[in-house]
Amino acid sequence: MTLLAILALTIPLSAQTVLFNNFGPGNTYQTDTTSAIAIGGSPDRGSAVSFTSPFSGYYTLNQIQFAGTFFAADPSAATSNGMNNLTVGLWVSSADLNSATQLETWTLSLPTPPSPTPQVFTLTSATSNTPLIVPVFVPGLNYFITETVALDGTSTAVWQWQQNNLMPAQAGYFSNINGGPWSAVADTTPVFSVSGDAIPTYTPDPTS
Repeated sequence: MTLLAILALTIPLSAQTVLFNNFGPGNTYQTDTTSAIAIGGSPDRGSAVSFTSPFSGYYTLNQIQFAGTFFAADPSAATSNGMNNLTVGLWVSSADLNSATQLETWTLSLPTPPSPTPQVFTLTSATSNTPLIVPVFVPGLNYFITETVALDGTSTAVWQWQQNNLMPAQAGYFSNINGGPWSAVADTTPVFSVSGDAIPTYTPDPTS
């Protein structure tokens, strides 16, 4: 079976398992928007995080959570629908993000006016842009979650991705400008969690 076939299986699921989580106790995070990571703006900045599954088995996506804020609207949004949207992508690679394959995307929108209050967003396969495809997490591969806003000259909307509040704070993420190559950043990691459903191990019947 090819890698892409494995990554797009729709199969029976078992119990939910946390594959990565850098939320603090009680699902907390840094709520200060002045230290949050800006997505969009001018220049148009994208941000991304990475993780690997710590388990030897295969898991289908259950949910992704992150905390963020819709900070500033695009002035063109009134005449160009979708310019305030945030696009969240899930990617996989045996190497880095610049060589990764996109597995899934989500489109998030909030009504104007922008709100300064952060909130936790939950993404599932059912709420994705291709809900009939369920991504699968494979041991030994690198996974990435990207957040970007459509480029609109100098008027791009701004979202914010809140940082984790772990002590000491977890550091490291990726950034790009105007859709260019991704590069590593040593600052505090944006907050997010990923959970999956284990694919049951098939055990042949020795009597058959």
